[in-house]
Amino acid sequence: MALVLTLGVLSLFSNVGLGSLGINGTTFFYGHGDWFFHFALFFIATCWLGLFIPKDYAHVLWCILFVCGIASELVQHFYLVHRDGRWGDAVINTVAILIGILCLKGIAVYKARSSEY
Repeated sequence: MALVLTLGVLSLFSNVGLGSLGINGTTFFYGHGDWFFHFALFFIATCWLGLFIPKDYAHVLWCILFVCGIASELVQHFYLVHRDGRWGDAVINTVAILIGILCLKGIAVYKARSSEY
């Protein structure tokens, strides 16, 4: 998991994209391959970090992920010549984090209920 997160962050500062990996972005995942990878990166990051970070720091973690999800697109748009930031990507990043939080909350509720019996 750490490797996936590291590769995702490092890809922001390189020319590596779907085309560089031999993936046709217009056909992969019904033309939304980029959004698929954005969703996967932020969903996995939210769930993975949420399972291993103490619960006292969960809200801080989520805020950091939201900032990273939006700021990464702004940085790409304004400061990186070989990358382009898109609002759609920022929305997908945010949705992935929210769904990750809901999954973590669901797991917590399930564990609490199953320990009662």
